[in-house]
Amino acid sequence: MRKLNLGKAACKMTAMATIIFGLSWLRMAHGGEPESVEQVLASTPMPCAEEATLLMNRQLLRMAPDQILSGMQQATRTALTPGGPSYNKARAIVTEALASEEEAHGPLFKYTPAQIFKGVIATWGADEKSYYSSFFSSPSGKLYLTDILDGATCKGWLKSLNSPPFSNFHDEDKARWETSMARLNGGEERFLLRLRQLTKEERKRFEIGYKKLDRVFDAALMQAATRQDAVLKARIEKALQTHAAEILKTINTP
Repeated sequence: MRKLNLGKAACKMTAMATIIFGLSWLRMAHGGEPESVEQVLASTPMPCAEEATLLMNRQLLRMAPDQILSGMQQATRTALTPGGPSYNKARAIVTEALASEEEAHGPLFKYTPAQIFKGVIATWGADEKSYYSSFFSSPSGKLYLTDILDGATCKGWLKSLNSPPFSNFHDEDKARWETSMARLNGGEERFLLRLRQLTKEERKRFEIGYKKLDRVFDAALMQAATRQDAVLKARIEKALQTHAAEILKTINTP
């Protein structure tokens, strides 16, 4: 019987978690001298991003047992059929282990938009931070934040949370998801109206900033997708270790 590699199982789960966290929003400045990107991040209300992150955390927790079992099977070179008796028993054990960990130490998945922004900002040099600090303090930058990042981008994130590899939302989460999607209806029309209200100079500034941010976020999100969450990994390992013998016996049962 092979030794169960809990670290590998936990790594698989945390990698799945971090890859979802790629879509990000930046907080806008509210007058005065241009704020730093960090200040912008801390001060801008992001209702859609906050709700989407909450739903994402719930989806990740729902997926966790299956992702963990997949990692365990790879580590022990065993094969269980999802839905079969042994798989269902093992899944129940993992689910109980995670629930016990959350009851004792709080939610496992508690990511926020702010955490992702910090990761994105960390990839920027001084010149980039200076540029985005100035841009986000301008009318065109504020429009980008409210109507693109916390609007169109957030809508795409919400759609992805209700699509594979996630399962469809049900019950309370489905109602929350539908409400969040409904609030974004008419977003493109509102954006175009606000864009037309900007000066010609600000519209040009918006176009330049939009193109720059598209490129920046494409690169930063791939970096975030491969970054491991050491705290989450350690908590999952600890939760599974308590039940390791029982899980190992179950997944090795035909």
